[in-house]
Amino acid sequence: MAKRRLKRPCLPPGDRVSFFAYMQELVLENRDLPLVELGKLVHRSHQSVYKALTGPKLPSLELTTDLAQKLGGVPARDEAARRWRLAVREEREVAASQEPVVRERAAVEVAAAREDASRQEGRETFAAALDAFVRANGGVQSVAAHTGVGASTLYAWVSGKSAPRSERFSDFLKAIAERHNGFDMSGEGRLQAAYLELSEKDRAKDRADAQHWRAHKLMEEIREMDTRFGNEGVYE
Repeated sequence: MAKRRLKRPCLPPGDRVSFFAYMQELVLENRDLPLVELGKLVHRSHQSVYKALTGPKLPSLELTTDLAQKLGGVPARDEAARRWRLAVREEREVAASQEPVVRERAAVEVAAAREDASRQEGRETFAAALDAFVRANGGVQSVAAHTGVGASTLYAWVSGKSAPRSERFSDFLKAIAERHNGFDMSGEGRLQAAYLELSEKDRAKDRADAQHWRAHKLMEEIREMDTRFGNEGVYE
């Protein structure tokens, strides 16, 4: 079996790189044994030994000290343990430095969900006001015929499946105003108030969506760096 070369760990400079460099140096200084032979020394698979020597994930302290002692005796074991603890501390510091970002993303997701529920509530309020107005004026077909809004579109508004854009709603109100004497206008004030409330909720939802998108992009950038430097899964 051909000897498998030990690659440099894909990590930024620091204690973790120092740890893996020390472990690889121990191997080179002690007959540069093949991975299979190293595995036999510590009763592990050669794949486990390869990962322990190349990272980017840190091996267990047990494997670290066992392998180091087999290669360089007690002094090597103690030095490997010291470097391992420094590397673990660095790994934890990297994770801790990203905790505020993770918390912010969670808060943004909660806010987006809250604004989504609020917008849905606004739609339902508007739909109820429009439904009352439409019923007071002959139903969907009648109102649609006199306002230029398609019956299917008006039905979608009344049922809460969709809501009109501001320009479309403005045209709808103008058409109603032009037929002032032909409509029961008692529900117009409630209808306009409900639409204003819905518009505010729509804007709030749009802002929340924008914040959510920015948080998502930031997490994507962090994950890309994690992949590059071997910290996959730390910030999930």
